[in-house]
Amino acid sequence: MSNNREKLIKALIGVIISFSALSVLGIISAALLIPNIQGLDALIKKPEAAKTENADTDKPEQTNDGGAGKEDISISGIYTDEMIEQYTTGVLITVQNRPVSENASLDMAYIISFDDMAQRLSVITLSEKLLLSGRSIAAIYKQDGIAKLLASINKSFRLNIKYYVCADTALLAMIIDKQGGVETTPDKQEAEYMSKAMNKTIEAKTAKLTGMESMVYALDPISGEYPISMLKRRAGLVKSAVLNMRKSISKKTAIAFLSMVMTSAKTNMDISALSDIGYAVLKADEMEYKSILMPAGAEATVNADMTISIDAEKAAVLINQSLYAANGE
Repeated sequence: MSNNREKLIKALIGVIISFSALSVLGIISAALLIPNIQGLDALIKKPEAAKTENADTDKPEQTNDGGAGKEDISISGIYTDEMIEQYTTGVLITVQNRPVSENASLDMAYIISFDDMAQRLSVITLSEKLLLSGRSIAAIYKQDGIAKLLASINKSFRLNIKYYVCADTALLAMIIDKQGGVETTPDKQEAEYMSKAMNKTIEAKTAKLTGMESMVYALDPISGEYPISMLKRRAGLVKSAVLNMRKSISKKTAIAFLSMVMTSAKTNMDISALSDIGYAVLKADEMEYKSILMPAGAEATVNADMTISIDAEKAAVLINQSLYAANGE
């Protein structure tokens, strides 16, 4: 009797394991065609060791102003809160120039949202020097962590973004190298700077950069008006990476990306959310790509310490219209 019971238990365990394995494989298979959006393919649930400082920071952060607050912004054609919840997925992506395991200041930040109904990918490139309630987003990130930064961005810009991904420049450089580099269009001054910095000839107008070269191009104050020129370079690299990934992604490269991300990124997204947004971006036949820079258009003032003060209300309107305007304008 005891042997039969033991056999039955083993058989049940085998069925459960087989079912679980098939379920996980099904989810992973759906996620194998995930595009890279300067870290968007990092949207994978991390092991327990990768949780943030506080026990509750791996959960979606709730704002104390009731969420997105779209009713207070007068924009013709903007989605309702219900439509935003139904059709869009928003992610805050941060990048630091030190290992993501270290408590460091962020160096790049993006709000990325995909609108499944309009087939529109919106990318907002944020300056790390933007002041929110008197502190830069870089300082908030370093002092309080990613969850508090997400809450501050939600409150300041009247958003209700639930997800975040934290990556570092080493991970992004590896992902770019796996793609074979990214194409960009440096001007003459940028090309000269990059040629000296990398000790190789980099042509103006058209250049393909390696992962390390891309990070230098994105982070160094090479030329132009501060901070817009730097933000333009960062935004351009994201667009190039997205379009390149949509053209060239394969199961082999996707598996390599997922392997790197699972050991390097920190996120509160699970694998189901990862597969959903990845599949949505990839399957869009004629995807619209929309990019804005922040603080552009928000009446910015560069302070003596190089932090940037903005009109938060105007910034909120610009960001909400970019992410949620029904007509895409």
